[in-house]
Amino acid sequence: MIVNEDGQPSLADMPFADMVYDKEHPLLKLSDAIHWENLTAGLSVFYSARQGRPTIALRAQAGTLMLKHIKNLSDREAVRYVQENIYAQRFCGLSPTQASNHMNAASGLTHFREQIGSGGMALIQEVLTCAAKGKRMARGDKLILDTTCVPLDIHYPTDIRLLERCRQALIGLMKEAKRMGMEVVYRTYSRMARKMFVTFSKLSKPKEKTRRRVHKQLFQFVRRNFKQLEEMREVAGRLLGPRCPTDPVIRRFLQKLKETEITVRTILHQQGLVRRGIVHIHDRIVSFHRTRVRPIVRGKVPVSCEFGPKILVGVVRGCVYVADAFWNNVADATLAIPGIRWFKTRFGRLPKECLGDRGFYAQWRVRCLTAIGIRVGFQERGKAVEKKATSRRMIRQRLCIEAFISLAKRKFGWDRCRARRPDHEISWIGLGAAALNVHRAFIARPP
Repeated sequence: MIVNEDGQPSLADMPFADMVYDKEHPLLKLSDAIHWENLTAGLSVFYSARQGRPTIALRAQAGTLMLKHIKNLSDREAVRYVQENIYAQRFCGLSPTQASNHMNAASGLTHFREQIGSGGMALIQEVLTCAAKGKRMARGDKLILDTTCVPLDIHYPTDIRLLERCRQALIGLMKEAKRMGMEVVYRTYSRMARKMFVTFSKLSKPKEKTRRRVHKQLFQFVRRNFKQLEEMREVAGRLLGPRCPTDPVIRRFLQKLKETEITVRTILHQQGLVRRGIVHIHDRIVSFHRTRVRPIVRGKVPVSCEFGPKILVGVVRGCVYVADAFWNNVADATLAIPGIRWFKTRFGRLPKECLGDRGFYAQWRVRCLTAIGIRVGFQERGKAVEKKATSRRMIRQRLCIEAFISLAKRKFGWDRCRARRPDHEISWIGLGAAALNVHRAFIARPP
């Protein structure tokens, strides 16, 4: 035990149980509502008891990840918050000494997310949602639906930037092949292409003639490098193929080579259509590393076009859920049935009432839902309809979901999804919804 000059125990080494806490603190209330034993048991299946170094306590890592989304912090800020706040330490099941020794690197959260994957993050989301629902919400029979887009943390896509990313990926594969012992001697024009792209990027308002010229030259560079990649793939298959079953490095390299070839071939085909003046292309790739991202044009005032998943949001008894996610711009009129299906899967019954804005309205869909006993409150189109008393009541009842989406975009990470791995993007959005529920249940209006 560390002792001060006056013979008293140091504050940093005081026993965990002797600390004085405010029992009414929201984090302590939330900690009591979470079933930590079930959570740690569910997360332990992603770890091995016989291989690897002993990990940090699962409660500490899961609690830090929860606080990251509840407080809308980065990984570094979340770790620092746990080190400096005694209530956060109590929430994570750590003493002050343990918090300073074990939670000392933001990379620990990154490794934790990679280890548990989207399944573990979905489990954490479910535990948070159940904690909030257990305090505030009981049985709900009304479903409110709405859609929104959560942009990804990527550069604004342009054709020239996309070609430059393709060129860099091809050059990187050639360099990696050289490091693995393959004799790759190609003329890549890398320095010339890079200088051209940097010069163009510095122009504030480039002329259309300049843009066409740079796009044409980069397209030719990428096409030449792609032909070299095809030749390299044949050589790699002949030289490295027999070693593939026993060497995981070679296996990953060949898999990466195959995936890159497919992606670049598709981009070259689409950019060739763009050079011929064809702008509207089906399933157009706008990001090299996240090929499933599509432009979502919704006509909103801040930004008319967004690049990220379009999510179907459902509100049941004041609790926000992510019902479904789509990477294409699916029409809202087709999402009422998937929302009802999600409610049936989640709660084991059909809702008695379903509300939504005018984008969900369709006469045949209203008749179908009414036939199975669901009272439909989709806002009809037209100014004359809004004067009806029933329409005004429906509008007032569904306004709460607009406030929830606005709050999620301002405080819980829905303004920009900062997940690095493609399989963690939907989990990030779901954790933001769970953090919103916890905030409303324990922080904004403490029980």
